[in-house]
Amino acid sequence: MSTKDTKKTSVTASARPMIAPKNIVRVDTDEDRRTVITAARAVIKEHRDVIRALAKR
Repeated sequence: MSTKDTKKTSVTASARPMIAPKNIVRVDTDEDRRTVITAARAVIKEHRDVIRALAKR
């Protein structure tokens, strides 16, 4: 890996968060919106827990 590749990777990482949606979800009601947000937060929390557990190994 060259220095140029490293710089490109760091710029890309700062431009896009590590956990980001791949597809935009459209919902009709506010209740559906809250359901999607709650589910997304639960998934993100689980991912963070897994990452922390792997980092401790």
